[in-house]
Amino acid sequence: MSNHFVSIGFHAETEQEFLALAEQVVADCTTLEVPNGRYLHWTSECGAELWLQVDRWNELAGMKPHFVGPPGMKAGLTRRIRQADCSDLDGGFHAWADPAPEQPEEGTYPFVFDAPDYDRHERLKLPCLFDVQLAAFAHSLVAFDSEHAFQAAQDPEARFPVESFIPAGLFSPDGSPTEPPVAFAVLSGRVLTTRLHENPITGANFRSARIRTLGGELDLVVASEIVRGDISPGGVVTGSFWLSGRLHNHTEASTGKPVAPASSG
Repeated sequence: MSNHFVSIGFHAETEQEFLALAEQVVADCTTLEVPNGRYLHWTSECGAELWLQVDRWNELAGMKPHFVGPPGMKAGLTRRIRQADCSDLDGGFHAWADPAPEQPEEGTYPFVFDAPDYDRHERLKLPCLFDVQLAAFAHSLVAFDSEHAFQAAQDPEARFPVESFIPAGLFSPDGSPTEPPVAFAVLSGRVLTTRLHENPITGANFRSARIRTLGGELDLVVASEIVRGDISPGGVVTGSFWLSGRLHNHTEASTGKPVAPASSG
């Protein structure tokens, strides 16, 4: 897969195709002003989202996909993550899943996710606690109709739990830390619900599933043509994913008190 947009039914590949897509949706976007420019936020009834990045010079600086859902994971945000070639409107966070109350720098495991509205949190003081809605965009996905089928398909010498989460973007193939780390994970989980969608712009089909994995729940999206097996409620899915996340319900780590959220779009 050359980009993550295909997971929600967009098949733009070239710069010209991405510009055409931006021009196609811009009239239906909500504008969100941020310190380094503004976001143009496109939403759809199927849950697919586009976040267009417009810089201080009124130039299109980038565009990120997302898929909306309810928050499903407690996370302790510890530091900002920026890639070398990203715009000021582009970035993510290093976090700990399922942290203890008032302890954002400890948890079940560390991971990284990109935030499509990153610059809306430019003044956020870290570390802090949030509920996070994670959308996992599939690079690969295998579905099993039962836990038994999932277990039977595994290598006897390298079995993974039904609910597992490996933050693969934190490490290079030789096991050394990746710096900066990337928003990539290998995970498996139980399927709670699933749905087939039609992208309203392209008419292309894609599938979403709400799953329970180690540390909480998340929403995955996948292009129908890359799924191996049938995604079904009560079944198990496993694969590799890019992680996009939006923040909800900010809590100050030092006090445990809720903080008023930024205006949402």
